[in-house]
Amino acid sequence: MLSGKKYPQNFRALRMLVEELLCDVVQKQGVASFAHLTETLDARARRSKTTKMWIDNLIKAVIIMLNFSRAGHEGDWYLHLLAAEAMLPYFRSAAATTMRAMVHSVFIT
Repeated sequence: MLSGKKYPQNFRALRMLVEELLCDVVQKQGVASFAHLTETLDARARRSKTTKMWIDNLIKAVIIMLNFSRAGHEGDWYLHLLAAEAMLPYFRSAAATTMRAMVHSVFIT
């Protein structure tokens, strides 16, 4: 996860990476709204397992991170709740190994 002194630089680098990855999609397909972008990404994800992995694990995660940051800067509570809700599956999968080890050690000992 992003933490420490380099957080702003890492955040900016991920944002720039996703912007470059989506540049082709937005310009050539005329994506005008977030809903249309989501539909376009889902359609591309259905074509290839590798594309699905990149979209789910990088592009959507960075978009959620950008929405969360935007909500904090603008004070938009509704957007903050939507972004936090969208983050929950990522938190669950990131902590799955740690939680399994903790639960295992609690119930075994």
